[in-house]
Amino acid sequence: SLRKANDELQKLAAQDSVAETIETLQTQIVDKETQRKNLLDQYKKIRNYIDLQKAITQEEALVAKHGELVKQQEDKLRNMRRQQILHLGASLAASLEDGAPCPVCGSIHHPNINHHTGSGVADSMIEAAEHDLSALRKTHQDHIGLLSSNEGQMKLANDTLLETLPEQIIAEAHDGIIPNSVLAAYTKQIT
Repeated sequence: SLRKANDELQKLAAQDSVAETIETLQTQIVDKETQRKNLLDQYKKIRNYIDLQKAITQEEALVAKHGELVKQQEDKLRNMRRQQILHLGASLAASLEDGAPCPVCGSIHHPNINHHTGSGVADSMIEAAEHDLSALRKTHQDHIGLLSSNEGQMKLANDTLLETLPEQIIAEAHDGIIPNSVLAAYTKQIT
């Protein structure tokens, strides 16, 4: 009976040991799951930061491109207006006669008559060019707005990263996953 009780006691002790082991493993699983969630959250924040960097680079290129298109359209419009004025002046000059008053200034002497031979530019062409310029300016401003918005989001993402990245990740970030600007700012913040 004593032997039987001793065997039962050993079985119970083994079961208690297994139960403690299971409880320890469950605690470790919960801790690992918490770590996994934290790492996943940090990864998402870093990924968002990197995506914002790419978006800003693309928007900067688009702002520059559309800025150049606006400048080109402004130059084109300026040249069209100049062409129209030269043609109008040449048209008026063609009707000038020595001794007859000029329809613009009233002078009866015409020492330097405009002999421009180029073709004129219709008002409708100038209006179309002005419309194109307006559309280009709007697109340019839209891209400037997107760039500004992305830069604001980038600042928030940067601040969030600086608040949440543990020193261990910063110390082990030699693989280039975390942008150097974040690492530098974080290092400055913790020192």
